[in-house]
Parts: sequence; structure tokens; C-alpha cells
Amino acid sequence: ESLMKSKLQYNQSPLYVVGAKMKLLTPIHASEGYYYIDLGFETNNSPFEQFIRSLDISGINHILENISAWYGDHADLTLTQIENEYVPTIKNGLNITDNDCPPIKLIIKSKVNSVEFFDQDEVSISYTLLKPGYEVTPLFTGISVCRNDRNIYLEWNIRQLKVDLPEESHTLSECLLYDSDT
Repeated sequence: ESLMKSKLQYNQSPLYVVGAKMKLLTPIHASEGYYYIDLGFETNNSPFEQFIRSLDISGINHILENISAWYGDHADLTLTQIENEYVPTIKNGLNITDNDCPPIKLIIKSKVNSVEFFDQDEVSISYTLLKPGYEVTPLFTGISVCRNDRNIYLEWNIRQLKVDLPEESHTLSECLLYDSDT
């Protein structure tokens, strides 16, 4: 399977996006050097949602403006054909009647050694402490327009994931430190 990529940038600089407050929908899964992170948020046509949708449109426009680089000999494709291949970043949730599952979701695949997890006190934590339903705020970076043999999509990476841990999960508050000199 062939894969083409083009990084999205702003004024020739990497694009960093602080996400809206979201919910972790499933446990974070680590496999073959990647974290798979399912995030969801309520739709209310928020500025964040509008921004994500505008990046999707920018991705399509980038391909249209550089169509021969993306499609070579098939550069006579129409906007409709490109839109049919495009997989939008924001997807509707499968179970919109479930109050625990927000209607909008993002599925993110990020390299294991590129993501930092920390809590509301800015303490670094392990991803294994995170449970579905926890509120998180992601910092996205390395956003690329990608095309494989079947689809066009935006690839998102998470650089940091700030987690609002429930009070009962603060394991450090229950630790006792002993002075070895006594």
C-alpha cells in the first residue's frame, strides 16, 4: 500500500492545536510502537469543531491545488471524486443515545515515545492509569494530509494529553514517605 503525506503548517511552522475538553472513550491501547486513543466530545458547533472541519477543507484544497503531485497521470479528477475518498477527521459516534458516548469522536494513532501524559497538577502519569470517561485536553501536533490506496485523511498526533483524574484516583496522596534516619 502506498502512502503520500504533506504536513500542514502555519506560516511555515508546525501546527499545534490545543483541543477542546474531551472524554476518553476507551482504554488507551499500546501496540507495535503506537498508542491508539479514542476521544469524544459533545457537538455544539464549537470553535474547536469548526476549526477541525476547516482543516479538513484545507486538506482537500491542498490536494486540489497540487493534484498532479498527488495523483500523477490521473490529475483530471474532480472535487467530487476527491471528496468521496476523503475520510473526515470528526466522525459521528455510533451510539448517540448513550449519555456516556459523546456524539463526536476522534480516533488518534500516535507514536508511543512522542506522547506525554500528565494530570491536572502537571505530574507525569502512566497511560495505564487512564480509564474511559476521564476528561482530557489534548495538544495535537504533526498534522498531515495523507493519501493511501483507498482514502484521503488528516493524520493527527498527540504531543501531550492532560487528564483530569478523579480525586479518588490520586495514588500519590495515599503514599507515606519514611525518613531512613529514624
